[in-house]
Amino acid sequence: MSVSLKSICLVLCLACSAHLYAQERLLKLTSKRNKDNSVTISYEKKDNGSFTVFLKFKELSNSSLSVYEYVATGHTGELVTLKPIRDSEPIRYSYSYRYVRGKPNPKVNESIIYALPYAAHTSVRVTESTYLAAKATGRKTPPDWKSYNFLTKQQQAVTACRKGEVVQTIDEHDTDDLGKFVYTSERNTVYIEHEDGTIMRYAGMEKNSMKVKVGQTVFPGDELGLNAKAGENSYKISCLLFYIKTNDLDTATGEKRNYRTAFITPQFAVNNGEKSVLDNKSTYTAFLDDAMIMQEMNKKELKKYKKK
Repeated sequence: MSVSLKSICLVLCLACSAHLYAQERLLKLTSKRNKDNSVTISYEKKDNGSFTVFLKFKELSNSSLSVYEYVATGHTGELVTLKPIRDSEPIRYSYSYRYVRGKPNPKVNESIIYALPYAAHTSVRVTESTYLAAKATGRKTPPDWKSYNFLTKQQQAVTACRKGEVVQTIDEHDTDDLGKFVYTSERNTVYIEHEDGTIMRYAGMEKNSMKVKVGQTVFPGDELGLNAKAGENSYKISCLLFYIKTNDLDTATGEKRNYRTAFITPQFAVNNGEKSVLDNKSTYTAFLDDAMIMQEMNKKELKKYKKK
């Protein structure tokens, strides 16, 4: 099987991920009437990390809202409290909601240098993933689309490219049969949310090889699991860096809450530490030093790391 064919992978269409999360009921809203006739809408979620929640009111009388987009971070919390316009009268309301993983429109830290997802000195073949949704559904490839496959000749430990919190793991899919390459979104995956609100998806782990748990903080070079077989002569992990971007939001009515997944092309440290945007179908040597590991550590983490 050619490398060019292997470089075409079916990437989970993140624009549809809200529907997947809704099916799994990772987040639930409840409302409560208070003694002062206000109404508090609260959330409860099973998963770690941030979610953007979009409210749509079918009915709202004796109250008003100027914002219909909220961020849920902890496992429980208050989303918004509706205040009555006329204090002595109750608020009449009816709403629906949807949600998607990530914070909306984060301020991306463009100074971060990412490590390749393998231990230092590992030889890595890099290919770019094709946006297969363009062929399957006729959608246009996003102008900022970028997803990388990182291939090795031998099975290797997959390591974190950047400091972050593990917010979701999927470890239930069998590895593809030797010599076959199935275009599927059913891949064992780790999602790591970074301090600036971006999320890195590591897709294609060997089943039952994961070394991390949800809620764990990882640093560049920390082992996540093992890469899975990708054809006859290689192993692979695919990485996608993204965030949620909202646009055309009608804050007056809440009727439009369009959002899309925005993709980022990161700079990696490669070979002898050179900073580089990766080229398709190129081979690099993984690089990692103390400066990269410490670049986002807080004071407590720095003190602990320097004692090692």
